[in-house]
Amino acid sequence: MVMIVTRLAGRFLHIGWPRRVVGVLLFLGSLIFLIRALAGLDPMGQIAKLEPSAPVALLVLAVLYSVSLLLLAGSWGLLATGFRPLSLCDLFAVYGRSVLAKYLPGGVLQYGSRQWSGGSIGLDQRAMARASGIEIILHLVCSGLILMILSSLDRTFVPLAAVVIMAFLVILTGLGWRCRRTLLVATCLQGLFFIDFWLIAFGTGWTMLHDADSATRLAMLLLVGWLAGFVLPFVPGGIGVREAVIVALGAGHVDPAMLVAFAALTRLVTLGGDLMLGLIAYALPLAGTDRANRQTSASQ
Repeated sequence: MVMIVTRLAGRFLHIGWPRRVVGVLLFLGSLIFLIRALAGLDPMGQIAKLEPSAPVALLVLAVLYSVSLLLLAGSWGLLATGFRPLSLCDLFAVYGRSVLAKYLPGGVLQYGSRQWSGGSIGLDQRAMARASGIEIILHLVCSGLILMILSSLDRTFVPLAAVVIMAFLVILTGLGWRCRRTLLVATCLQGLFFIDFWLIAFGTGWTMLHDADSATRLAMLLLVGWLAGFVLPFVPGGIGVREAVIVALGAGHVDPAMLVAFAALTRLVTLGGDLMLGLIAYALPLAGTDRANRQTSASQ
């Protein structure tokens, strides 16, 4: 009975319009919640209080986020091709293009974009699909473990613990690469991304408040909000869901106006990083497309 229900649910969700309806409803629900939370608040006033150097700091954080996405690209590339040679340019182009696709209606087009781009350079479709499936699992496992570990510590030691975990993962990545352990290296790269993500969130909170304790709390909220947005793939880029979770969970601990301002600034940082990576990726020619163009020119 369970198997039958699961198959029927899978077929139902495979249809395009239920996904869009669910995504729209979740987005609208989150938007209504945020609008109600914004009533009587002054998040722009909080943002206006930032120091003149804050825009530069946020730009640096956006660049760091864009670079950290290459860790995810490397993880996916290993899962899709193993240790077989794949040019960094091709990997960058395939994965980078999919980063922008997640903001299209449905969100799941992010993975569809990889299948199309990867197929154009000769990557195996099944291997890419398997790599994306494993990536989804690793997203949940790695982000959940890091959240669990960091949230179990006293907030005073969390930033230091994050740096220590990062150093440990770097060493483990090197050992895994030396031993040719694909899954180990891919998992470590995922872990490094989420540690970077947490540190970038911490940096955003520090830019706003210049208080490590508050910045640590805000960074934790962002990681929880990211998880909530990720497990709801029908919402493009988790927009609205992540922000609603930050505001809802942070209420009573942090000034609501500050929560909204933090949610807005972190969205600006991640969106800016995605945009930088995506635009550069689209500027790069895919090797398969380039070869096809040369063959066409030669035949004329």
